[in-house]
Amino acid sequence: MYPGMNPHHHCQRTGQLTGRAGSQKGVALVEVLVTILIVLVGFMGLAGLQTMSMKNNQSAYLRTQASYLAYDIIDKMRANIDSAKTGQYTMALEAAPSGSANCDSTVCDAANIAEFDRNLWKCSLGKWNTNTVCSTLGLTGYLPDGDGAITRIGDIHTIRIQWRDRDNTTTTFEVSTAL
Repeated sequence: MYPGMNPHHHCQRTGQLTGRAGSQKGVALVEVLVTILIVLVGFMGLAGLQTMSMKNNQSAYLRTQASYLAYDIIDKMRANIDSAKTGQYTMALEAAPSGSANCDSTVCDAANIAEFDRNLWKCSLGKWNTNTVCSTLGLTGYLPDGDGAITRIGDIHTIRIQWRDRDNTTTTFEVSTAL
């Protein structure tokens, strides 16, 4: 017993909180719900970033493939410089691979090598996967609906490659070189 307390007075608990402790009832639950909401919004933001990252990675991959294919045909043109300088490598967009030169299995002259190189390049772009020449060569393309053109003005050759990107837009990669 404490000094000043009446020994006959009994305290009775009612089970109810009063004063400051009573006004806090349910606050912990609200704090937990707000915390869950904040975490969920954060996760949704991370999911959106991941989606954008995957889209950009795919676009970067396709651009890398286009760059590789452009420089590959430039290297082949440099190896067959006389045919390149006379315009035997030029071709338009939408021009399908054609011809029967297969310089992997037969000896070819410079003109046949140029035709073979053009066919390999066009087949590697992607638009011509069902073309007979591409099927015969056993090639499928790297780019969705990919196509390309080679133009020449004097000694300047321009390689232009187009493809359908993930969002269904046409993307173009272009490089020029002097031969």
